[in-house]
Amino acid sequence: MGVFINILVIKKMVLAIIFCFITVICSGPEIDFRLRLNKFRVISEDIEKENRESEFSRFINDLGYRESKNNWLSVNRIGCFGEWQFAESTLKYLGFRKITLKRFRKIQTFFQESCRWRH
Repeated sequence: MGVFINILVIKKMVLAIIFCFITVICSGPEIDFRLRLNKFRVISEDIEKENRESEFSRFINDLGYRESKNNWLSVNRIGCFGEWQFAESTLKYLGFRKITLKRFRKIQTFFQESCRWRH
């Protein structure tokens, strides 16, 4: 009986030691860690936003170059005009109802400064 009790005591001690090590290893993150993680998240979101903006600017610039060599005064054979070669129907869909091909040919600076994408 005495040996049996010693085995139970040894098992309890081993389990207590294992439990102590597990709680040290598996403890939750500290407040400092959470603050650093939050700061990292904010910085990475800012970098991602900056990257998206620069990619969009590059896309708009490349599109304008491909369509009209970035020339706001160009008109192609099918009647699309401006830097991105929009048709009248596209401009109406985008909300620029007063811009037509006839008006654009008459007043080639018809596109307002606010409509132009600044590179």
